[in-house]
Amino acid sequence: MFLRKPTLSRDPLAVTMAGVRMGERVLQIGFRDPQLTSVLAAKPGLSGNAIIAVTDDEHAEQARRACADAGVLADILTGPLDALPIDAATIDVAIAHASDPALIAMDDATRDRVFVDCYRVLRTGGRLIVVTAMAEGGVGALFRRQPSAQPTADRILSSFEHGGFRAARLLAERERYRFFEGLKA
Repeated sequence: MFLRKPTLSRDPLAVTMAGVRMGERVLQIGFRDPQLTSVLAAKPGLSGNAIIAVTDDEHAEQARRACADAGVLADILTGPLDALPIDAATIDVAIAHASDPALIAMDDATRDRVFVDCYRVLRTGGRLIVVTAMAEGGVGALFRRQPSAQPTADRILSSFEHGGFRAARLLAERERYRFFEGLKA
């Protein structure tokens, strides 16, 4: 009998790595894992606000469907990720899904502009969390699709620095995901 390892989106302890709390305004940038996206969007609850920003209508529809299937309310924004239509200093936590193909395809300068815009929309003391998927090892990796080439840890930390974030660091590696965090001082 084979036991399947729980995925991040089903593990509430791993989801708390993002530190999202009830009542907060949470921005998610990009869309890759429907379960993870909907779980993170549910965290702010009715007293908070969940916003998901994607680049195209196809990803917007997938995000809407994921949230609807989970019974979660979220505002879906479509457009360039480096010019978000959000007022300055209004977001508590921003979460960038670095496994999203749109983010993977960005050159370093564009990715830096996304971080700069995240800095703009975050309130003082707000945090940007970057979630990347790690490649699996072992026999199971032969049968599963591996994550596309993503920015390296050094490149992500460099984008935090260019964006103006302080105390940027690799927070944790858990359940095939890496979590990076930067603070707006």
